[in-house]
Amino acid sequence: MNLLPFQIEASTKIANRFVEYMVDPLTVTRTKIVPFYQNLSSITGSGKTLILADAIEQIRCLLPVEPIVLWLSKGKVVVWQTYANLSSGKYSNLLGGFNVKPLLDANKRDIESPDSGLLLVATVGKFNQKDKEQGDRKIFRVQLDSADDSLWNSLKERKNTKGIKRPLIIVYDEGHNLSDQQTNLLLELNPDALIAASATMKVPQSLSNTIDRLKADKGWKDEDFITSVKSSSVVESGLIKQNLLLGGYLTPMEIAIDDMVSNIEKVEQQCQKLNLSFRPKAIYVTNTNVISGVEKDDIKKPFDDRKARPIVIWKYLVEHKGVNPSDIAVYCNLKFDKKFPSPENFHLFSGGDSDYDDFISGNFTHIIFNQTLQEGWDDPSVYFAYIDKDMGSQIQVTQIIGRVLRQPGATHYASEELNTAHFFIRTDEKNTFEEVLREVKEKITADSPEINLTYYKKGTSQDNPILKPKWKLQVPEISINSQSAQKPIKRNN
Repeated sequence: MNLLPFQIEASTKIANRFVEYMVDPLTVTRTKIVPFYQNLSSITGSGKTLILADAIEQIRCLLPVEPIVLWLSKGKVVVWQTYANLSSGKYSNLLGGFNVKPLLDANKRDIESPDSGLLLVATVGKFNQKDKEQGDRKIFRVQLDSADDSLWNSLKERKNTKGIKRPLIIVYDEGHNLSDQQTNLLLELNPDALIAASATMKVPQSLSNTIDRLKADKGWKDEDFITSVKSSSVVESGLIKQNLLLGGYLTPMEIAIDDMVSNIEKVEQQCQKLNLSFRPKAIYVTNTNVISGVEKDDIKKPFDDRKARPIVIWKYLVEHKGVNPSDIAVYCNLKFDKKFPSPENFHLFSGGDSDYDDFISGNFTHIIFNQTLQEGWDDPSVYFAYIDKDMGSQIQVTQIIGRVLRQPGATHYASEELNTAHFFIRTDEKNTFEEVLREVKEKITADSPEINLTYYKKGTSQDNPILKPKWKLQVPEISINSQSAQKPIKRNN
C-alpha cells in the first residue's frame, strides 16, 4: 500500500512532533511523564488508519527501544477490520517492524521481547470497567498458566529482557468515542503518547491536565495538538465522492425506496457503459425490533405478518421491486421466535464475531442495518442510503455519511452520478428533514467544503425537485496533430 502525498505529510508530522517532544518531555514524577497528545483530524475516507500505521512505524524507527502500541476502537467491526488490515492485509507492509496481535493473545514473552515492536489491537470493552478487581475482564485477571501478574500490570511495567522499559503508544481510532472513564484507565498505564483519530474530535475532560501542562510548560497552542488533513486534498485524490445529494421524504416508505431503486438502476447502467468492475450498493438504515417510536414488533407472528422495519423493507424489495433475496443482507439483532422462524432466503447477520466474515464474503448489494455498521465497515461501492428517520429514531445521518462518501477505485468518473453519494431520508415530521439538513450543512461546511451539497424535498406542499438541464451542451476536445513537426525536429537534432 503506497501513501498519497497528503497522507505522508500527516504521518510524518505526527512522528516528528512526538520525537521532538520526547527529547525533553514533561514529567509528573521522576519515572512518569506527561504523555504526548495528538489528534489526527481528517475526513472519513481519507485513510486515517493508513496515516496512523505509517506514523507509528516512523516513530518505531526513531526510538532506541522497540515500543508497544495499544491500538483501540469502540466497535467490534472496526477492530476486526483494523486487525485484518494491519496483521496480514493491505496495511501490513507498512508495519514490518511490528508483531501484530489481538490484545488478549499477548503474553509475558511478547511484552518482554526486545527484538521487534508489539502492536496489540482491542476494543475498549476489553478493559473499560471501573472496578477491575471485582470485574470479569480477562485483561485484569492473573494468567496463572503463563505469568505471575495480570496482562494489565505487565503493560504498566513493560520491561524487556534487558530490564529497559518499553515506550507505550496508545492509538484510539474513532477518537470521538473516547470517554473520561476510558481515558483515566489508559492513563493508569503511564503511556508515552496518546494519539487519537477522528473527523469530529471531542477531547475528554480527563485529558485537561495533560493539555494544560503542555500549554503552560511547553507553550503549545491549540493547533499544536492537531494534525489536520485538508479535505480538498482528499477530494482531489479521488478517495471520496465529489457530490452529496439529500432527498427528504415526508411520504410512505415505498415512495422513497421507489425513487432510490430507480436511481440505482441508472447508476448500474453507467457502470456497465464504462465497463466498471463493481456494482453500486445501497444501505437501508432503520430501527430493528420496533414498529414506530417505542412500540415493539410481535415476534410470535408469522414472517408475513411481522411489522419490524427491516422485515418490511426486505419484503418490499423482494415482492415489489424484484430484488433477488440473495442480494439482500439484514445485519442487525432482529429477533425471531422459534415457532415463527425467518424464511431460508432471509440472510440475517446478528452481529456476532463470525457473522462479519460471512457478511463480507457474501458481497451483498442491498444491506439493511441499524447502528452496528455505522463505523468501521468501509465499502466504496455504496452509493445509496435510505434512512428511516421516523418518530423516536436516534439515527444520526451525519454518522452514516462516511459509509457512502468513499469513491470506488479512487477515481472520479465522467458521469457525475458515479461521483455522487445519494441519500433518501424518510421522516414523519415536517421539521425533521430541516434539522437533518442543518446538521449536514454544518458538518460539510466545517469538514469538507469542497463537497457539493444538493437537496430536495418530496411529499410536502413545498417540494423542491432538482431541475433538469434545459439544454444539452458539449465542449469539443481540442488536440494538436504534431506529425508534420517530426521532420523539422529530427533535422535540428
